[in-house]
Amino acid sequence: MWAAAAGEIGADFSELSPRLFRLRRDGVTVHVAGGRTPFADAVSIELASDKPLAYAALTEAEVPVPEHVVVDRGDRGAALAFLQRAAGPCVVKPAQGGGGEGVTGAVTNDAQLTLAMRHAGLGTRWVIVERQLAGDHYRLLLLDGEVLDVLRRERPVVVGNGRSTIEQLMFSEYERRLRSEDTEGLKPFPMDLDCLFTLEAQDLRPSSVPAPDAVVVVKTASNVSGRRECSTFRQPISRELLAEARSAANALGVRLAGVDVVTIDVSSSLAGSGGAVLEVNPIPGLFHHYNVADPDRATRVAAPIVEALLRERQAEHPSATRHAG
Repeated sequence: MWAAAAGEIGADFSELSPRLFRLRRDGVTVHVAGGRTPFADAVSIELASDKPLAYAALTEAEVPVPEHVVVDRGDRGAALAFLQRAAGPCVVKPAQGGGGEGVTGAVTNDAQLTLAMRHAGLGTRWVIVERQLAGDHYRLLLLDGEVLDVLRRERPVVVGNGRSTIEQLMFSEYERRLRSEDTEGLKPFPMDLDCLFTLEAQDLRPSSVPAPDAVVVVKTASNVSGRRECSTFRQPISRELLAEARSAANALGVRLAGVDVVTIDVSSSLAGSGGAVLEVNPIPGLFHHYNVADPDRATRVAAPIVEALLRERQAEHPSATRHAG
């Protein structure tokens, strides 16, 4: 990804060590580490990873977030009261962290809530229980407010063959991803509580055998979607929704932001459609933008990012270019 980006903008590329790369042009040098760039600063990362603080900042900026409650991992009573008020599926997740770790969706009853809270609370005292919103998931990649790309990310699925169980189909997909030499190998396909509850909501279980060509949603978490469930989205998006995404990134001070939203209608604002911002990622998984159903038409987001890094570094150190000449 970074090597191709360097070639696109006429920069030299070097791999200094595994996952640490140097890009240089006209005497100006920048470094990136895996998917992490100098645009990610420690303060914005800390704020974005603290979900209660992030939700509070977004609410203050008038950006819609899911209805939620923050509870002690042992306070099942308060969590259950929220679940009952929600009158529909909820998501339970740790109050700290990111990347989908410890997140369980499709929680609808007391027994599921207990398990989901125990799972979310393994590494933190506080957990969030929030209403699971209807709609499609989108990732808006912004750099200083400019939209670099938009992805539509559907929930992970398996396709039946009339012989294999859902568990076998998932294991085959898991193994395929691990063997993959491209970006799909970065996101395995685990069977967890989120998967079990998602299947249960469809009156299915891991041992169920889907009919040939039957498509079964196996997780609520779209961040583990594979290539077939992720597509570059080029249809118009309302100015109001884009403004809400920009406000979300600004509220958390994130310059290169992966803003995750859920909505039933991208032609409307989130406030108008009942959608919300789920998360603002200060270290967005850039590989998602290449890991799409039609990779030949994927937006090569790394090139404008490197271009912006080099130009900013050059502006900070203009003498570097003069010396290089």
